Amino acid sequence: MDDNKCRVMLMMDFIGTNFPSALFALQQWSSYLQDAKEHEALIGLSMWNSRSQPLPRCPNLTVREVGRVIREYCQGLPVVYWDSDVEKAVEAHLRREGIRSKPSFSSFSYGSIINRGLLLANEMNADYLVRVDPGTCPHPQTTRPTGETVKYDWSTILKEHVSAIGNTNAVVSLSYSGRLSVRNDFLKPEEDEKQCKLVATFTGIDPRQQVTGGALFTSKVPGIPAIPFEPSKRGPTLVWGSDDGRYQLLDETRGSRNLNTHRQEPIFVPRFEAVGKPKTTIEYYRGLAGAVYLQALKESPDKAKASVEEFLNQLRDELLDHNKCQIHDKKTTVSEWVKSFVPNTVAPGEFLDKIADGLKGYITLREDWRQITSLLKGKLLSLIQIV
Repeated sequence: MDDNKCRVMLMMDFIGTNFPSALFALQQWSSYLQDAKEHEALIGLSMWNSRSQPLPRCPNLTVREVGRVIREYCQGLPVVYWDSDVEKAVEAHLRREGIRSKPSFSSFSYGSIINRGLLLANEMNADYLVRVDPGTCPHPQTTRPTGETVKYDWSTILKEHVSAIGNTNAVVSLSYSGRLSVRNDFLKPEEDEKQCKLVATFTGIDPRQQVTGGALFTSKVPGIPAIPFEPSKRGPTLVWGSDDGRYQLLDETRGSRNLNTHRQEPIFVPRFEAVGKPKTTIEYYRGLAGAVYLQALKESPDKAKASVEEFLNQLRDELLDHNKCQIHDKKTTVSEWVKSFVPNTVAPGEFLDKIADGLKGYITLREDWRQITSLLKGKLLSLIQIV
C-alpha cells in the first residue's frame, strides 16, 4: 500500500443469506473506488461463521472461499474478514491481557459490525472506515433542474467526509435514496412524519436527520466504538440506531451528523433492494423499543420500562395500520394481532436486561478502547485472512 495516500477500508456485514446482493454491491462499490487516484482502498467483511463452514443457503461456499470470490469480483482490492474464528482468538487474547470488556460478540449485533470494522481497519493501517450495506450501490451522478449532469466521484465525497470530521471523533454519513432509516411499512397512510417525531421524542434520534450506518457511514480509525449487545435466549439483541444514530448523542462524538441535513443538493445512496431483512411488526418495533429503553436508561432509569410501554402503546393505538399489520404478521384476526402487540411481547424482560447489561459494558469498553486497539495492533494479521 502507498503510505502517501489516504487509506480507506470499505466495510460490509455479510451474513451469507444475502450473498447475491452483497456480492453485487461489493462489485459496484469496488469499481467506484478504483476510479479514485488520491485514495487507496481495501475491503473489510464481517462474517458470523467459521471460515471452514459453509454460508447459510450457500452449501458449496465456505467463508474462506467467499473471500476469494469477492477478491475476484473486486478488481484486485485486498479483502480481509472477521469471522467467528477471529472472534474467539481476539477474545482469548484480550482476556490474557486482563481486558474483560468485549468489542463484539459471536452472534449478530449491530455494534459488533462497527467495532469489528474499526479493529480491522486499524490493523490494516487504514485512516478511515467507510461502511455500506448489501443492497446499496454508488450514486454516480445527478441531474440538476438546469439539465446539468454532475458526477459524484469517490474522491470528492471522501474529501467532504474527511473535512467534516476534521480532527474530531465525529462520524458522518449520507442518506438512502427513497427511504429513511426507520421503516414505514406498517403505518396508516400519511403517518410517516408522526412516527419520525415519536421516535425522535423517545430515542433522541431524529430519523429525518440521522447518521445512517449503511449509507457511507465514515469514521476515523480507531475511532469510538459502538455498543455491542449480547444475544438473549430469544435471539440477537438488535437495538435500532445503536450503531449509527447513537453517535449523535455521545459527548465523545459531538458533531456527528448526516451531511445531507443542510445540503442544498443532497447526495443519496441508492438501494437496489428497497428494504432490508423482512421482519414482523414485533421483530421490527422491538428494535425501536430497545432504542427507547437505552435512551431512558440514561435520562431517567427509574422510568425506563414505563417509557417503553408508553412508546409502544402510542405507536399501536395511533399510528399502526392494524389491518395491514394483521395481514403482514399472518394473524387470523385484527383482534388477535392487537393482543400480540403488547409491551411484554414486543420488548420482553430478558431483551431489556441485555440492553441494560450492554450499556454497563459499553462504559468500560469506551474506557478500554485505546488499550484494546493497542494490544491488538500487529496481532490480527495472522488471523484476519488477507485474500
